[in-house]
Amino acid sequence: VFYTLALLVYQQLVGEMEDRVLEQVMEYEDYSWAKLSDDLYILSAYYENRPVTNAPFVRVLTIAKYKKDLLVKKSLRDLQPKTYGKEAFKAVCKLEDDSGDVIEAEYEAVIFEEGGEQFAATFINCFIRNTDSVPTHVSLSENDRTVRIPVKATVSYEATQNISNKSSVCVRALFG
Repeated sequence: VFYTLALLVYQQLVGEMEDRVLEQVMEYEDYSWAKLSDDLYILSAYYENRPVTNAPFVRVLTIAKYKKDLLVKKSLRDLQPKTYGKEAFKAVCKLEDDSGDVIEAEYEAVIFEEGGEQFAATFINCFIRNTDSVPTHVSLSENDRTVRIPVKATVSYEATQNISNKSSVCVRALFG
């Protein structure tokens, strides 16, 4: 984990290559961290169709710059807000299905782990308007950079199993 963050800092200090659309930062099994901007690094995406709030949507696993002043309360009971306001990131989310149709989607950015001081593990949930087709790819764009990654299916559960309204994604520790 320390190596990963050190690599990110090194790349920032050495400078960026302007002609690269996708910058690989770290290999993680068959995934690669991709730099979208100085504020956002992307790992993977999953199709979320389980019975959770706002489903179905595409859940993008990222590390995002921690911007405490841009977090908003979703309710009065929200003592420690975890959701960013619309202005926190300038990214655009686009969903593509197997027919090649691309639609721009609204999204919400939600912190799920804030163990670091500068960055926080963050879900970017891209909401699906048309539920007739399942997205095969998601693209996040900011300024002149675009990261396009495949959308993986979540595990299907049998109707006989107990279903909870919780989700989880297993990844290696993002912070030391």
